[in-house]
Amino acid sequence: MSPDNKYLNEQRLKEELFELCETYEGWIDAVEQRLNNAPEGSLIVSPSNRAIQYYRWHDKEKEYIPAGQMELVKALAQKGYDQKALAVLKRWQTREKRIKRWVEEDSLETLYLKLSPDRKSLIVPLVGSAQEFVEEWLAEEYEGLGFQENEPEFYAVDGTRVRSKSERDTVDELIEFSVPYKYEKPLQLKGFGVVHPDFCVLNRRTGQEFVWEHFGMMDDRSYAVDNIRKLEAYHYNGFFEGVNFISTWETRRTPFGRRDARRVSEQYLL
Repeated sequence: MSPDNKYLNEQRLKEELFELCETYEGWIDAVEQRLNNAPEGSLIVSPSNRAIQYYRWHDKEKEYIPAGQMELVKALAQKGYDQKALAVLKRWQTREKRIKRWVEEDSLETLYLKLSPDRKSLIVPLVGSAQEFVEEWLAEEYEGLGFQENEPEFYAVDGTRVRSKSERDTVDELIEFSVPYKYEKPLQLKGFGVVHPDFCVLNRRTGQEFVWEHFGMMDDRSYAVDNIRKLEAYHYNGFFEGVNFISTWETRRTPFGRRDARRVSEQYLL
């Protein structure tokens, strides 16, 4: 396994743990709200030869529940489950701070960061730092498409030349958010050939790389047909929206600008 993959795996583990903690916190709120609205008492289920009978235990008394009150039976059953589930969730909640501290303070990345520069130079870490991961990602050399003579010239704030105003707006937003990117890096799609996606971008926090294609003339029929075929090739090669692929679209009537690029960046890249 390459160091890059190890870094990415640790970042994914952190994300999954934090997401699990957030999910459990949400469940605690939902379960507590249901319990606040639950009926008094608890459910007793009594199997018999003919049919199952239900009783409510309340104020030290056992009260038979007629067959026509199944909603009450279900509510009491749900209450019993929720009480046990809440106990499990509360136990998890007490462990949450320790889990977050371990993730934030006792990770392999943190271990490496605490080493002196002299020691860092002597070892090959299992997992390096986020900054080193980004620098290694950006250092990869590749050859883009280049430009023909007399093509319109658009330049982003960092001097990168792009092909359209939409791409310029996108790069400007990526730079504002400090999102690492590569412009028109070649990519081999099996069954289709080499493509040059508009951007390859990196989420610094998770280490996840995304291919970002902007489809800029979707009101042109031939352009749309060609790019639907291209999109199918991406899917065939394992690129899926929101996982490792981002697609944005525009027509003459619905242009794509910085506000749109910002929303995409906030959703996937920060």
